[in-house]
Amino acid sequence: TVQERQRAIVRALVAARRTDFAALRVLEVGCGSGGNLLELLRLGFEAAQLRGVDLLPERVEQARVVLPAGVRLD
Repeated sequence: TVQERQRAIVRALVAARRTDFAALRVLEVGCGSGGNLLELLRLGFEAAQLRGVDLLPERVEQARVVLPAGVRLD
């Protein structure tokens, strides 16, 4: 399922002619423990261009553990 989601994300971005992943800014609402943001980093997105928001502070803290400092988390 992870690979299917990755392929779907890449297909959607390519279809929208957004192939320079490092230049794209992403906001993930409900980022949880940061799993999807970590996947975007693996696809080539820049940490400084990623932002995650979650209502549960403990989830944000979990995301801080796995994500680089450049990813903004609130």
